[in-house]
Amino acid sequence: MSTINDVEDKGVDVLKVFYQEYISACCNLPESYDVLDRVKKKYLSDNLYKRLEVADLDYDPFLNSQDCNENWLKTLDIKLVYNENNIYKICYNNGDNEICIILSLINNDGNFIINDIKNADLLTIGSESEEENKGTDSSYNIKGNWFITCNESAVFKIEKENDILLPVMSNQIYIKARIEKVKDNFYHVYLIEPDDLGAGGLRLDWDNFSTEKPIADIEILSNGTMSFKWIGFYHISDKKIVFPECEFNLETGGNPSILINCP
Repeated sequence: MSTINDVEDKGVDVLKVFYQEYISACCNLPESYDVLDRVKKKYLSDNLYKRLEVADLDYDPFLNSQDCNENWLKTLDIKLVYNENNIYKICYNNGDNEICIILSLINNDGNFIINDIKNADLLTIGSESEEENKGTDSSYNIKGNWFITCNESAVFKIEKENDILLPVMSNQIYIKARIEKVKDNFYHVYLIEPDDLGAGGLRLDWDNFSTEKPIADIEILSNGTMSFKWIGFYHISDKKIVFPECEFNLETGGNPSILINCP
């Protein structure tokens, strides 16, 4: 019988080999275009391969970058972050920043293959499970404790629609927030008031921050994860968005970030 550790190790091993072959091919383009295509066909589901073929992206979604460097393999770190849906977090250092990508694997006749890339550009195309759910009125659970990974300290805690604790910046800015449903599984997040502030948070102009303009958008995806897109605070007097970065997108290196619901 396979254990969770067996599944984790197999997924990590598959992703390590994939990234070794993928980055090697990417760094030798355009000569290695055929090699890169064979790597994709070998490690991607048919559904994801077809979605990428029609995606209009100006960057590589597996690297979250327009560049490629084989030195990135030296800092490659792969972790299972959500066992139930085989979701893995892949991070590397490009020399300036840590870049992270969230991938979902599926078991295909005993072999793990990549079935989804959790970022906004591909979510708009629609995954296989999302296509199946079109036309339904299905809502997924939004309550709980949402993290980047379950061992992180920053938690986006949702008890009910007007009882939310959001870590804008860990150890500096925690706010009380509310959510408003826009459509099935998609919500706007609004500021209510600051809750716990460090020195940096105390310097912000809270009296001038709108409680009527969304500060973030969240979507509960079909695999039970959350897509969290930070917008920032709207400054009423200056009529502009301020504080455009938050804890989650700084940690993941992307916006939106993918969060998981942990006990």
